[in-house]
Amino acid sequence: MKITRITRENAKYFSHLCPEELLQDESALTLGVLSEKDEPMSICVTDVSDGKAWIRWIFTDPEQRGRGGAAFLLEELLHILQEVDVEGILVDFHENDEDLADFLMDHDFLVGDEQVLFRIPLMDLLYGGSLEKVVARRSKEKRTYSLQNNEVLKPLAQFLISHEVETEFLDGISRKYSFVFMDPSGKVTECVFISDVGNGDLRINYLVGEGSPQGIIDLVTAFYDALIKDERDQGDLIFSDRLGAGISFIDMLTENDIGEYRVPGLMSAVKLFGAAEIV
Repeated sequence: MKITRITRENAKYFSHLCPEELLQDESALTLGVLSEKDEPMSICVTDVSDGKAWIRWIFTDPEQRGRGGAAFLLEELLHILQEVDVEGILVDFHENDEDLADFLMDHDFLVGDEQVLFRIPLMDLLYGGSLEKVVARRSKEKRTYSLQNNEVLKPLAQFLISHEVETEFLDGISRKYSFVFMDPSGKVTECVFISDVGNGDLRINYLVGEGSPQGIIDLVTAFYDALIKDERDQGDLIFSDRLGAGISFIDMLTENDIGEYRVPGLMSAVKLFGAAEIV
């Protein structure tokens, strides 16, 4: 077996092993394993940034399983990551992937339940009636702005520094659907970062602030206004919450039992290379 870096030139040979959008992501570290007959066996797509690595996809051709391709691939990946001074590596997967859980544990990963993940149809948000009640409670003066407004970027930067928000939460965000709430002095006190992740779906990357109920209300109504303006009601709003800190935001978005929107069965695995902790 041999390892190969997957590029635009050789990606077609691995296209049956990986979703196209991941295979075409040139910012990711994408590795493949070839058999002794130069047949594609396994593939792994990994994001690496700020001393952390996240395996977005790992897969072995069903006809090639049991031949050590995935183990060889993972060992080579771990060697590369240690060489570039990465603290550790994370993997998210579904509990139905029992073989993957066993495989990761065999390679000294700690495997456990993943964060709570919600998928709320935009149709339910816009036409369920709950948002209209929230909108009625918005501030009388304009205090919420999208990140399309360049004037909010400087106070936002000051806010992020003061709250020690990692810049990774800004990766790929939509400036149209991300908002800040400002006090009368022009200081940012609350913000929400939302990404447009394709297939009509939007994802809340991060919600952070000083706990102002009015700030949360105004962020929600600004998001509502943007959806109405774009006539966007297809797809889902995706929201993950490890600590439950953003449940108040979700509760404002729908009158239904929030448990109806929870995506079950998500798992995560982590392997640390040193004493550092990935959070």
